[in-house]
Parts: sequence; C-alpha cells; structure tokens
Amino acid sequence: MKNKKIDQIAIDNIKINSLNMAFSWKYSDFSSIMSGAKIFHALFGYFFNINRKNNSDVNRDRFVFFNPNILPLFYEILRLYSLISENEYLNLINNRNQNISYSNWTLDWIKSGEIFLGISGGFALGNTIAQNYLNRLDKNINHFTYWYVTERELQEGSTQEALAYAGTHNLRQLIVIYDANEIEYTVDSKSINPENIAKKVESMNFKYIEVSNGQCRSIIKAIKKAQKINQPVFIKILSPQSEQLFKKNFDNSITHEKLEEFKDKTSFQKTNLSDLYSEVVEFYENRLQKIENKIKTFSNSNNLQIFLKNNIRENINDVEEFKEKTYIENALKIINNLCDKYKNLLVLSNNISYFQNIKSLNGIFASNNLGRGIFLGNREFTMINMAMGLGLHSSIETIVIVDINYLGYLLPTLQVLKYSNAKILILLINNRNNFSLSNELKILYSYDHINLLRPCDFNELKGAFEFHFNHTKKSSIIYLENKEIKEIKDTSKVEFEDGPYYIRKISQTTNIIAAGSDLRIAELIARRLNSSIISISNIGNIESLNYDRNNSILIESYEALSHEKIAKYNIALNKFCNLEKNDEEYIVEKVLTSIVKK
Repeated sequence: MKNKKIDQIAIDNIKINSLNMAFSWKYSDFSSIMSGAKIFHALFGYFFNINRKNNSDVNRDRFVFFNPNILPLFYEILRLYSLISENEYLNLINNRNQNISYSNWTLDWIKSGEIFLGISGGFALGNTIAQNYLNRLDKNINHFTYWYVTERELQEGSTQEALAYAGTHNLRQLIVIYDANEIEYTVDSKSINPENIAKKVESMNFKYIEVSNGQCRSIIKAIKKAQKINQPVFIKILSPQSEQLFKKNFDNSITHEKLEEFKDKTSFQKTNLSDLYSEVVEFYENRLQKIENKIKTFSNSNNLQIFLKNNIRENINDVEEFKEKTYIENALKIINNLCDKYKNLLVLSNNISYFQNIKSLNGIFASNNLGRGIFLGNREFTMINMAMGLGLHSSIETIVIVDINYLGYLLPTLQVLKYSNAKILILLINNRNNFSLSNELKILYSYDHINLLRPCDFNELKGAFEFHFNHTKKSSIIYLENKEIKEIKDTSKVEFEDGPYYIRKISQTTNIIAAGSDLRIAELIARRLNSSIISISNIGNIESLNYDRNNSILIESYEALSHEKIAKYNIALNKFCNLEKNDEEYIVEKVLTSIVKK
C-alpha cells in the first residue's frame, strides 16, 4: 500500500478513535484532536525513536506536552506502540482515571491541568540539555526532544523563558511543534493583529519552518528538515481550509449522531469507533521493528556506562567546616565538593553569586562550559522545570538554589513532583531576615511527597545532604536562613538522617521541641528548665520517635506546623516577642514567662 494511502487511513483511524474517547470523557474542545491527528501520525509513524524493551534507554527520543485536550491522541499512540494493552485502552474510554501499566512509559508527558500550564517548556529544555551533556561522553547519544505546544502555552511567561534560553544556548536537537489551529475556530475578529511568530522565534535564534497547507506529507518533510538543522527548530503547522471550516461546526454541542456523521466522511468505516485497521497496526509495528533492529547494533561507550551507573552516595565528613560563617557558605562548600566528585550532578540557580566557586556549564564565566552549574538569570519559572527534565532523563541529579521570594514560581512544579519520579534537591534561601514565613512554611510542610529539611547547624546541614542522596527517593527542600550558624551541643548528623531525635534526653522532664534555627532558642530554654530537647529539623519520621506529646512544647519563630500532632503546647515567638531585636536573652526570658503561665 502506498504511503499516502496508508497515511490517510491511519490519520482517520487515530482521529475517530480519539474523538470517540474525548466524547466519552465529555470533552468540550475537539479542535486539538482534529488538527493533532495528522501531526501525531507524522511524528510517531515516521520519526519517533523508542526502545520498547528498555524504558531507561537514554538515547530514545522525548515527547513533551501539556495540553490535556490531546490526551486521547496520546493514549492512541501508546496503544499503537503496544505500550498499553487493548483492554487498558478500552477501559480508559470509560474511565479516564484508570490506572494503566505505562507509568514508566509516559513518553515524558507531564501532569496536565490548569495549574500546570507552562511547565512543559523547562521540562523539554532539561531533556535537551541532558542530551547535549551526554553527547560529550558518547557521540552516539543523539536523540531529539519534541515539544508540542499550542497558542495557550505560547502566551505563558514560562514558555517564553524556555524559548529564550533554548535559543540563547543553541540547544540543537530541540524541535518545537506548534499546533496553530487551536484558536482558529474561536477567533474571527479582523480587529486582532496576529503576532508575527516567525520573526519572534527567529530573533531567539530558532530556525523557523511553516507548514501552511497542514498536509501530513508536508509535516513529514518539515520534521525531516528540522532534524538536519544544527540549532533549535520551531515548526508552525496550520490546518487545511476544509478542516478549519469543519471545526467551526464541530462545536460544544457535539452528539453521537454528529460523530457518526463525521465518521462517514472519512476513510474509517468500521461500526465500532474504537477499532483499529489491521494495516494501521501493521504499519506501526513494522516501523518499530526496524528501530529495534537498529538498537541491537548499538552499545554504550565505557564512559557513558560509568556515568549511568554513577549514583551519588556521600559521606560529607571530609568537608572542612567554616567557623562563624553562614549556612549558605557552608552549603555551597558542600555542593562544590560534590560537583568535583560527581559528573552527573548539575546545579541550577537564578543568582550568579552562587556560582563563584562552582564551575559553569553554560559559559557565564569566560569560555567555561565544562562545569555543572547552570545559570538561568531571571528565569525562575523555567528553573525547577528544567531540573525535573534533567532528573528524569538518565542518571543526572540536580540541585536548585533559589531565594524564598520566588517560592510562588516553584509551587506548580512542586505539585507536579507528586506525579513524577524526578528527584530534585532544592536549597531554599531565606534572605528576609525576620519577615514572617508562616504561610510559606505551612505550604511546604503540607507536601507529603517532598522532604522539608531545616538544619540548625553544620552537623544537621551535612545530615540534610546525606539524607537526600543516601536515604530517600523523594525530592527534598533544604530550608536555609542567610545568617551565621551557631553550633548547638550534641546535635548529630547520623541521628538527623533517621528523622526527629533527642539532642538531650532527661527522664521525667518536659520536652522542648524545635526545628532549624529555632533550636538555638529552644536549647537555651531547655538548659534553663533542665528539660529534654528534641530536634524535628527532619520531621518526616516523627511517628517513630518515642516521646510524650502531652508533656511537650513546640517552639517556632512563626507558627507553621499543626502542632497538636507534635506537642500539646505551642509557642510562636513572633506573637509576643520583637524578633527584630535579635536578642536571644530577651526572647528566652519572654518564652520562660509564657511557659510559667501555661
């Protein structure tokens, strides 16, 4: 069968199957499926490389998207690639929340939904940077990252950040596929001046390709051309005029009758709208077999094999301590030491001061491109998304250093991490001195899928890094205040790694409980009262600590924890102390007076 004929049969098959699923899910927007079917077939039927027998193959292509309206197309491809079973696909039609076995085979799809809009850009960058980085170790690592976008995503600031970064750093192997059809049926006003997307992306150092007729063969030619270009490529795809006219009539009032009527105008003539034509299944299977035959002849170089097996397991006792220096300086010293040891560790930040001792990957200091620090500038939205993409690519591990003022930019991705296998270490720096942080800390404590670590001194700081790299599979946030460390007697790196622990235990006394820098005040109070003191700087495993909650007092600068689960009493220092005085004796006396009253 000639390619042109099988293409049309496959496109109609994919389109009808996907429309049927969308109709079952009560979708109101079908335009993305109408225009996306031919794009998906062109990409996945001719170009996309994947190793179905090894989902950890670093040289497979990546496909990144956000738009939830194309999920039916996505599931159809998983079905044609035999990554989900026929039964799983049919169950999805009736239940879109059905658990399916492709959890590790997402083709790098990330969680879709309004709150996650714009995340895909940084995620795509992370995959592309990882490919470029591994290519230095093994020239055979030469895969593409396909980033599928719509008009809504292009309007997001985070998407613009991602495009600007990709162009500035010439991230070859990144191909952006822009389905420009989503707004055609909703915007007809002649008063709107359309953006000149070609000039915009070309000014960002992208190669611009436009497919104006929307035909499958033209899309195939565009992707083939893009693969040969040594810079990031932006492909804009428009729909044929006939398809645009149809979409205007295929509105929110779609019925089963309309779906059947549309089917009759296509090459799909089966009664069951979920059926596949055998020739379509055969077409995809033949192509995938050819890919798998090529994979058999490919082997990783020794350098790459060593890199991929290089898991960070660390004992930080060999890091020399800075006396009377800040948390930040000590943390950066630890990170610099880790970067010298491990080639698979990359560090991202929007603050150039954090890279003075960390070698750069993207040339911010002279021509240095051999390090592992990635400076983002004012691209706070993109930064953590990029870290997630890097972390899911291969054995790369990432550290993000960011000021707490930018926490709002991170929150959508922090939520996405719940659905992702990515493991990121975030150093969250508090430069606010004594401004209230209760709301921010409450948010961070609410994430049970992220470890919140608040080390009080150098022992616990070392424990925080070791806990993340040696003892957990989850992402972690190390919250650090930009102030000098004051050592506390009897803190323990080892016990910190196990969770909450007694710094000092005195039988039949009140427990004074605190985390982070609040432990300094808590220790002074405990000594005055001759009481036990408990560190909850690593709170995650508190249920395992044997202590009397009814005889315990939780001390916080700003009330952030649900203290009833931790202690019967809670003292929020900011409610009755002027913390700006920064006078420990004054604060201790105020607290002792409050305790006596209780």
